[in-house]
Amino acid sequence: MGIDLSSGTVTTLSRSKGEEENAIYGVHLLGGTIDVKHDGHRSTTLTNHTQHAIEWRASFPGRLNGLTVNGKAQAARTATTEGGEAISYVLVRVLPGQSLTVNTR
Repeated sequence: MGIDLSSGTVTTLSRSKGEEENAIYGVHLLGGTIDVKHDGHRSTTLTNHTQHAIEWRASFPGRLNGLTVNGKAQAARTATTEGGEAISYVLVRVLPGQSLTVNTR
């Protein structure tokens, strides 16, 4: 499970081994909570239980051309972690009460 809240953006990067599912519920943020569920390295869902919109950087291992956000294709951006790992990500805005799912294509 990988969640980083330090930059003003919620950043997720699954550290699952294989296809295992991991979830964390009730992470305190902005006077409310968020839930994050990783489905292996294929899918991550973030649910916003705050009264504020959240900027989310949904990241996945490897260099990918695109990701889908709630089924809609988006171009992926790429970066390299401090440890030298290539990742792909999209930036999305999650409104109060909303759940978004980002999938690899």
